[in-house]
Amino acid sequence: MPCKGVSHNYLENWTSQLTTTYPGHVEWVYVVEQDGDEAHQAIGKFLTHYQEKNQLSDEYMQRISVVVSGVSRHNAQKIHNMIHGVGQCPNAKYVCFFDDDIRVHPGCIETMVTDIEEDPSVLVSTGYSVEFPRKDAPFACFCITVYRSINLLGFLTRRPQFAWGGCFMTHRQSVVSNYGDILNIWRDGGYSDDMAVGNMALRSGRKIASHPSTMFPNRLPNTHTFGRSYVNFVKRQFFVLDTYYSPYDHAHNVLTACCVLIAGLLIAPPVLFTLINVPLLAARFIVGGGIGTQLNLQYSLFAMFLIGAVFLALSHNHMIETLVDMINRQGPPNSLKMEPFLSPVKIVAALVVHLFVMPYAMASVLLQDYIDWGAVRYHKKNGRIVRAEHMNLTDEERQRETETEKEREGETERDGTTEFAEGEVEDTDTSSVPGEPTASSILPQIRKAKPGEGNVQIPLSIDPVDRPWFRSAVSGIITNAGQGMPIVNAISTLDIQPSPMSGTVV
Repeated sequence: MPCKGVSHNYLENWTSQLTTTYPGHVEWVYVVEQDGDEAHQAIGKFLTHYQEKNQLSDEYMQRISVVVSGVSRHNAQKIHNMIHGVGQCPNAKYVCFFDDDIRVHPGCIETMVTDIEEDPSVLVSTGYSVEFPRKDAPFACFCITVYRSINLLGFLTRRPQFAWGGCFMTHRQSVVSNYGDILNIWRDGGYSDDMAVGNMALRSGRKIASHPSTMFPNRLPNTHTFGRSYVNFVKRQFFVLDTYYSPYDHAHNVLTACCVLIAGLLIAPPVLFTLINVPLLAARFIVGGGIGTQLNLQYSLFAMFLIGAVFLALSHNHMIETLVDMINRQGPPNSLKMEPFLSPVKIVAALVVHLFVMPYAMASVLLQDYIDWGAVRYHKKNGRIVRAEHMNLTDEERQRETETEKEREGETERDGTTEFAEGEVEDTDTSSVPGEPTASSILPQIRKAKPGEGNVQIPLSIDPVDRPWFRSAVSGIITNAGQGMPIVNAISTLDIQPSPMSGTVV
């Protein structure tokens, strides 16, 4: 579970993520950037309280570990943490990545394992976030809700074209063996973990699975602001479309961006002209201009626009309310039930605003080669992250991290091998001091998976013309967002097989 800082309702979210009905062995790995991270101390206090409240033994708590990954240099900090987290669970069969700001239900891990095991062609099982504002929420929350709801449409099918970085599961061996170059994509300038996984699945002819029960609720905090939260969030999503690893990824992302831009340009001007016409029509009517045939037509067009907007808002609200009700039914009987607060007027306004924010966000991404995310400025070149500038580090911390990075690179050159990950593991025994490392691990050498390895033979390269990727790209215009700091849930494999669910999930 890679974490940075603490999100709203983090205690409730972490508790739900440690509660599972999966019958196999489960391990949880929290990954933090550095000892001084706010999440580091929060996790220690949370685990102490969690053990005391549930009267868990020290032996059980050994399943939970904390990894200090260090700062990233030329890929996203989230991906950097994910790779280190995977390296701490060598016995796992599956790895599952969770954002730390979502509340999950106890059966989600079991559902995702079932999706993968029942269909060998499935490479990734994913979920998505159903986000909604609180009562008296700022307007920015309604804008974020609208954006998430548009993306949500791409996940209402059992076989979506995208994975969501906030929750997805795959075989650990696929990551460790660098299947489909996924590890290279992540490690060497990777910015979006979910976009890379989704493109890799389509490129290799594999499927992505999504189950209705892997929808997770997220009540947006009232601390969101329009500029720093919403606009920057949308810019980060378009920044994803300007990052790529292969010509296939580049073509897929450009096609997606063009479709989104064309859709916005087709819809935004009529909406803008209608909004401009409203005060003009009102003024003309007030001064006694009369209602002629042309004015009648203009009033009719505005009435049609208003009726359509209200219908769209009411349909949107009904969809969110239905999904939240479904999610509430999957939780424990005594769990806190969520109720969305959705104002049709604010939803209509948010839809209109989003139409104009999208072109601005895309233009800003094309005109600058960097983006700010989580106190880190990522610089890109030729579709890859070339430098991660950590703006919250002191000069002393930067110097120490630089020296550590040089030492690791020197060891790699001397050994002639590439390390998969390296990190410090904390013992979660409550008698130990939080932040004091008790073990470390050197992870296996990277290698590319060979065709025929594993249960299914998977081609490592294909001709895009022979694959339905073009149709998939068109039908999957909506790109998933998922830019939080994930949480890696480790579920290791057991030698015994008491049931079909005995495989490990991480």
